Amino acid sequence: WDKVESQDLCFVPDGDYAGFVSAQALKRGRAMPGPGTIVGDDGAVLGRHDGVHRFTVGQHRGLGNLTTKDRLYVTSIDPTTAEVRVGNKAAAERSELEIRDLRWLAPVRASLSAAVQVRHRGSPINAEIVIEGDRAKVRLAESTVAARGQAAVIYDGDRVLAGGWLA
Repeated sequence: WDKVESQDLCFVPDGDYAGFVSAQALKRGRAMPGPGTIVGDDGAVLGRHDGVHRFTVGQHRGLGNLTTKDRLYVTSIDPTTAEVRVGNKAAAERSELEIRDLRWLAPVRASLSAAVQVRHRGSPINAEIVIEGDRAKVRLAESTVAARGQAAVIYDGDRVLAGGWLA
């Protein structure tokens, strides 16, 4: 309670999330994913990594020294083969999203035009939204890097209407 405001996880004060996951897994007697390859869209091996638990889809920082000069984003992770696939920004972007476990802070609507924000540092993007129970189908006016499991918030101006998780 007496810490400086942060958008980080309070129980990982040093920012080493992969180290935290490793320590907790070992503490519980679970094996950690081993090293693997970082592969480009064309299937070429661009580099190696120390475990898929160190990556998230959409990530572009911390990819190490890859054999390319282009800015790359993680587009998929396969823990069974320890492969992390990367591509350019367009390969990581999506213009259609589905939000699950939708929770409303405003009266529920069947459809609406609103703004959707999917990254805490991202900007809300205008969208057309269709509601189906506790899910929403979203068509964004412009593509953004978005990954399953990220939070998604629906806004009307600066008013939060609803939120959930990307499916």
